[in-house]
Amino acid sequence: MLSSTFSVRLTWSCLFALAAGCGGTGRTVADDDAAPPGDKGAPVTPAVVANTMPPFALASPESFYRLELARAADGTVSLSDASLVELQQFPLPALSADYLVVGYAGAQVVSAVPVAFPDTMQSMGWSGAAPVHHTVSLADSVASVFVEAVPGLDQIAVVAADGTVRLALTGAALPAPTSNNRLEPQSAPPLGKAREPIAREQLAFRYAHIHFLQAGDDKLLPSALLNGGIVISPTGAMNDTIANGIAKLAPGTLSAVQTLGVVRWPAGSNDATSTLGMALGASLVLNADLMQDPEMELTIVHEIAHSFTFLSNAAATAQTKDLSMWPDFVQNAALDTVKRFRLVKGLSDVWRQLHESGLKGGFTQPYTGSGPAWMNLADADARAQGFASPYGSTSEWEDLAEYVGSVQSPSASTPGACPLFAGGGSLSPAVAIPYAKLVFLLGVGAISDTAFNTCVQGTTIAQQAGIQFPGSIAFDTQLHAGYLTEDGGGDSYGVMANGPNGYQLLLEVALDSATASPLGLHRLDNIWLGNIRSAGISGAYLGNDDSLLARVGEQGLVLFTEASAQRTAGAVFGLVLENAAGINTDSFPFGSFRIP
Repeated sequence: MLSSTFSVRLTWSCLFALAAGCGGTGRTVADDDAAPPGDKGAPVTPAVVANTMPPFALASPESFYRLELARAADGTVSLSDASLVELQQFPLPALSADYLVVGYAGAQVVSAVPVAFPDTMQSMGWSGAAPVHHTVSLADSVASVFVEAVPGLDQIAVVAADGTVRLALTGAALPAPTSNNRLEPQSAPPLGKAREPIAREQLAFRYAHIHFLQAGDDKLLPSALLNGGIVISPTGAMNDTIANGIAKLAPGTLSAVQTLGVVRWPAGSNDATSTLGMALGASLVLNADLMQDPEMELTIVHEIAHSFTFLSNAAATAQTKDLSMWPDFVQNAALDTVKRFRLVKGLSDVWRQLHESGLKGGFTQPYTGSGPAWMNLADADARAQGFASPYGSTSEWEDLAEYVGSVQSPSASTPGACPLFAGGGSLSPAVAIPYAKLVFLLGVGAISDTAFNTCVQGTTIAQQAGIQFPGSIAFDTQLHAGYLTEDGGGDSYGVMANGPNGYQLLLEVALDSATASPLGLHRLDNIWLGNIRSAGISGAYLGNDDSLLARVGEQGLVLFTEASAQRTAGAVFGLVLENAAGINTDSFPFGSFRIP
């Protein structure tokens, strides 16, 4: 790790002029470290991105009460089912200002978890030969919530935002703790014998946080979601499809689904013939009559990607609320992604900004909306415009889910953006935005290491000394990299270099501590007069002796792939600069840096 520091002390007279006279002094790599031999290029390794990836696994299994709650149209809350489960991963809560599930040990509060009841559901089906989504409003709703089974817990209450207790559960209504709360896996078949279809018990063992519904569990679903259908007990072949779909999920999205059921709708109905599945918050319902459809596994991944987006956006919305009343594991699991990647308005908003950063240069095209325009878009044309598929061109929500689905569950009919990287080679600006989207999904845990590597097919990032934006501008003199020191500032790491016509560029990322590694993915904040060089802010600053030519970053992603005493290297994606009036002036889909 780079041990050197350099100073960038800015006064009010040179906030927009980072050139000569505004920078400080200090030891940097460029001052006294010999430059190592040049590289033709280096791949982005998932191990590097993992440095900023939120944790998804528990240090050891923990016990939770899983409560299936139902909310009627009049606001009444009731308990449909309660079970005790042991999980390897923290279940991600749905942050909400409406309800809080509070656990008591006597008169002492020992646990508090927010719960949200979805107000809409989405169905995925077919219109001709194309997949489409429909949104339906709900009067009644259901939700699953996990309350840590803290020793001594003897009462759980569901409390509304106004302090009213909507439901009170005493110890008698809760499952008694047992010495072994985990289902045992079935024994493997003898060698040479064909594998039997997977049983529900095996699914439940693999994914203890998911409630797999059986026949008779209709009460656990709202009537609008059933829509005249009934929950059935899946066959072994159906369970195989479910298992295959869930197995294709990356760790970051696995906890986004909490309830999964197979529903049979009346024969001949629209749902029975054209609906593959429906998503309702953390619940996923699949069509019993279409379980063997070739797109079903992709549907499972796609819909759970939506649930992951819903959850991330809910966490971002609640970021300004006081979370101190909730236990640490809830905050860590639900807010870590928001905190690490500055998802102030949610995951979908960052995705939209990243896509739109390529519009000015013609590297991407605008989202088409919910109309039929996408139906006339060929797969190759959609990829060339930065989308994973024609359907992904409708919105940032669908684009994100299509990227996740096609990368985690690819097929000949749904290759996604991966063909853009056929043959590998050095990354070019033309495919930089799709590449950045993949790096971002890898960073938040929505796609796996293996899926990422398979998709990018060995694509490398060319490394030249300085900060390089191919075909646009190069900053290749007065190179500096290291930990920044400043009066009243926070802990941060940056790279800085001079370019033509008196320009100087600083890329700075905030760190958790003065010794934290910058390795991994960082999102740049929107810089304006009130937060320039503030503690805890990551940003891009383009300085010039002529303050009218100075710019600050409006958005972007920075990936540090190397940070040692010999070299700092990485890449910049979707960088958009704006002037003092807040008007976008320049956009760079892709850049790389290497100091020295």
